[in-house]
Amino acid sequence: MKKIFTLLFSIVALSGFAQINNGGFEDTPYDNGWTVLNSATKAAETSALNVHSGNTALKMTAVTTTSLIKMTSFITPSQGNYLASFWVKGSKGNIIKMQNVVKTSTATNYLNYIHTIGSTGTWEKVEAPFAIDASTTSYNIQIQGNTKDAVYYIDDIEITLVNGSEVLNGKMESGVSEHWYGISLSNGAIASISNESVEVHEGSKAMKIVVTTPAATPSIGDVQIKNTAMAIFGGSAKVVSFYAKATPTNQNEIPKLMIAQAYQDEIGKSQSGGAFNGTMQLTSEYRKYKYAVDYQFYDKSTPPVLLTSSYFTNTIRCGEVAGAYYIDAITIEAYPGTPTITSTAITVGEAGKPYSYKATSSNPGLGKWSLSKPEIGAEWLSIDQYTGELTGTPDVGGSYELTVTLADGINTIQQSFTLVISGATSIGQESKSISFKVYPNPASSRLFIHSEGFTEKIEIYSISGQKVLEAIKTTDGIDISQLANGLYIVSTKVHGKVVQQKFSKK
Repeated sequence: MKKIFTLLFSIVALSGFAQINNGGFEDTPYDNGWTVLNSATKAAETSALNVHSGNTALKMTAVTTTSLIKMTSFITPSQGNYLASFWVKGSKGNIIKMQNVVKTSTATNYLNYIHTIGSTGTWEKVEAPFAIDASTTSYNIQIQGNTKDAVYYIDDIEITLVNGSEVLNGKMESGVSEHWYGISLSNGAIASISNESVEVHEGSKAMKIVVTTPAATPSIGDVQIKNTAMAIFGGSAKVVSFYAKATPTNQNEIPKLMIAQAYQDEIGKSQSGGAFNGTMQLTSEYRKYKYAVDYQFYDKSTPPVLLTSSYFTNTIRCGEVAGAYYIDAITIEAYPGTPTITSTAITVGEAGKPYSYKATSSNPGLGKWSLSKPEIGAEWLSIDQYTGELTGTPDVGGSYELTVTLADGINTIQQSFTLVISGATSIGQESKSISFKVYPNPASSRLFIHSEGFTEKIEIYSISGQKVLEAIKTTDGIDISQLANGLYIVSTKVHGKVVQQKFSKK
């Protein structure tokens, strides 16, 4: 009896099987519909030890590095997104390639996936996505042994129609070996992937990645785990979301993770190296991360026509920081459209008291926030890039021009406002203890500096944070005659401490 694959969760719909003739080699003769090329040899295998299911498997010996078996007849499945798979058994380190051959009237596309056998004598599943659209004239599957003189046992070749725009096994409930390719390492990084049953966000399993050793010059692409399915754009943008957390080996380092997209055209042939929507900074607790993706693929007609059957694949990337990473509940949903900022900015505060304002959008949780603020005077203010909350405690009064930005991967929106902090506008308590003073105040032509300690270079900023003047020698005062009338901030260092004081130019 052939093995029927069912998923343990409802977000993915695998609807039925497209027929491959004699994919389990149970016909008489066993090789009905299959042939060998490039000096490959084939034989019926009936030993239960070397049969994945049913009574018979195919034994192939790859005499050359291009030896292969292929379907004798091409077929044309109905239009849709497919997952091709087979089971293989051989010696550890031997390489086998699946080729999904998709033909149109103008081209033949070989969509390759290369698999390295990880364990001797153990059945391993190989799968890879492809797509059929209106331009497809026929489809064929080929399985090529890439290791000379290697023996492969092959069984249960199938193609499965996949409906919907989902990440297959995105909730990890079927385990990390189901619908996820094995871990891919580069630049000398050392890492492993496993099922996690304790540190989960929901359900009973999550994916755990342990980065033992980052590369000498680490990057976020050194450790990769790719999903085996293509998600369908269907002519509209999507939102990718996931839950993740991490425990770095060095608590002073910030672990980061991303899910990158590689875009495909209507027949599943890659059209770009990928799109990277920024890295996500992980904390020790599960947090939800969301960002939008879009891609428009046009055919080669004149004028070009926008295709609505473009696809994308998803790859988890990390590896810059050693430690344990946990990922769970990866989903894809429709993009709700261009967001708007729905919160009203809090524009007043008081020196010495905590300030807080949480920016919100019409698409909650989607995208990353950033804050533009003056170079000087607003060091106390920061923003949480995922919640949009501005927090901090000002030590002196002042007026600050701020811009809050939300970037969701497709659209960028902003909110600008002036924050006015009431309270003392002169030097702060720490600066007073250093005895730093500017005079006269107000001043019209020259400004003088008095300090009991050594004063480094003097910088003068507008109240909006723009540097307008710089001086090294201050014995004879600073010429401010060219400055426009208004409020300014003098900033310098005394004994290594930053001190500031406001003055008026009249």
